[in-house]
Amino acid sequence: MVLDQTPTIRSDNQVVDAHADLTSACRRLGHALHAKHHTADRWVAASAIAKGAALLAGDGIYQNAPGLDLLS
Repeated sequence: MVLDQTPTIRSDNQVVDAHADLTSACRRLGHALHAKHHTADRWVAASAIAKGAALLAGDGIYQNAPGLDLLS
């Protein structure tokens, strides 16, 4: 399976810093990703941002998230 060949991104200082920056930016901009019930979604986005990876996601919550590159 393709998923079995996909590397896992571990939480590190880069990811934690990206999460803090993303949370702050989303709150400041009024982006819905800052809401508490999107905490897991923020970690996903922060992981992609920290590692410079584009995120492939069909969930609209990621649209226009600051610093996040989405695959279309």
